[in-house]
Amino acid sequence: MDAVAAAARLARVDAGAVSTLVTRLHVMTEQLRAAADSLASTASLGSLRGWAGGGHDTFLRAIAAARARLLRQGDALEVVASALSSLNLALQAVQDEARAADRLLIVAGPTDPRPAIASELAGAVAAFHDADLRAAYLLGEALLLDLTQPSSWPVRLSALAETQEFAREVSVVAPVPASAPGVAMWWAGLTPAARASVASRWAGWPGSIDGIPAPVRDAVNRSRLASAVQEAEQVYGRSRLHDSYAHQAARTRLIRLKALAAALAPPGTQLLLFDASGDGEAVVATGNVETSRSVAVVIPGMTSDLGDAPALIRETRRLAAAAGPGTAAVMWLGYDAPDVHQALSDASAKSGAASLQRFVEGLRSTAALAQHVTVAGHSYGSLVAGLAAKHGLGADDLVLLASPGVEAAHASELHLPAGHVWAASVPTDPIRLVFWPSRLGWLAGLELPAVFGPDPASTAFGARLFPAGGALGHSGYFDAGTQSLASLGRIVSGRPVG
Repeated sequence: MDAVAAAARLARVDAGAVSTLVTRLHVMTEQLRAAADSLASTASLGSLRGWAGGGHDTFLRAIAAARARLLRQGDALEVVASALSSLNLALQAVQDEARAADRLLIVAGPTDPRPAIASELAGAVAAFHDADLRAAYLLGEALLLDLTQPSSWPVRLSALAETQEFAREVSVVAPVPASAPGVAMWWAGLTPAARASVASRWAGWPGSIDGIPAPVRDAVNRSRLASAVQEAEQVYGRSRLHDSYAHQAARTRLIRLKALAAALAPPGTQLLLFDASGDGEAVVATGNVETSRSVAVVIPGMTSDLGDAPALIRETRRLAAAAGPGTAAVMWLGYDAPDVHQALSDASAKSGAASLQRFVEGLRSTAALAQHVTVAGHSYGSLVAGLAAKHGLGADDLVLLASPGVEAAHASELHLPAGHVWAASVPTDPIRLVFWPSRLGWLAGLELPAVFGPDPASTAFGARLFPAGGALGHSGYFDAGTQSLASLGRIVSGRPVG
């Protein structure tokens, strides 16, 4: 019951007082910046009145130094306010959970609700401790900022800035961490001016880094998509002067990009990754991945590219609807899916597995509350998910749909709690042909192992098999009205499946 005790202690903290402090810090920040602007106006007034000479130059230097100090102080206060605000949101979430737990205890019947309450509160308390670590990091950054000695700042602007103007805009910019949690804390510690400068400096960069907030990634990637559409239109226009093959290829690319843009139109859609090079990569969320209680990440299989993205997005929308309110579903085409002739190799899966691990880690780092994360791989995408799980995926549930194997002999090798690895494969799915050579070899007394290991949908593998009725063929698992889609929705939302 440690979580209950921790929540009880946090429930006594005055969140309203913290909110008042944050408001006052914001007011002080604005006052400091207004004072800096006033100094700039004073300097301009002196110049307009014809004052010149050594005294005027000394005056301007003093004004500039004072203004810079005021701006630095404002930036430091903004870092403190950001840290406390983030911490206070997490605190309020814990207190809401604690109040709900108190009400449940009051009306509890003969069944003891305390284990369930402890489990629920554990997530909220863990989220608070994560926010507390972020706040400690940000406050440390602000306190280390020596406002009187710019040369002693614990930042390395020279690594980012080529001009003095850029250096003045970026108040607190430390080197970018390698891990997604580190990136999340690093970004949270930047002032708005620093974030804008970084984003403009490295066009498109924040949109492809896990740990950056989803709204920022969405805005950057939509801009990149719009640029790609504009470029494709220009290429298509020029291709009229060349051979028909080039013209048709340009037309196909333009149609695909416009179809993806149209698929992003519904409210609540987030474009978390966009890369138009090669076959293209895209990660699209239906629902808010930072505030949803349940998040599903769906990895498509071989031959998937940008042309398939709209249909794949429709599948995740159906999954989100099946899971119910408070769910976000992500179409994760964040790897180079192999063509048919490449599908016997696990090279694409290994590369994709590393990217998937970072993406899920980024989800956890930017979430505003404790979440139930389900990763579902379809076909070759299940191999991607399985390899990621073998090295630590950070998901609560793993679903292997129509899987050709995951290079594991048993579900226990995927490092999820017992009963949280799921699998399904319907009789009409041709994926079953993948396992025929090994089965025929066994009947003939020959050892012919399957390419990627045993069938995850076999009883011996140890995954939980769920009802998938209504799904036909290899791609019908997300079809509307099927038992398969209903089962997937229950897994994603954490409801019983049967």
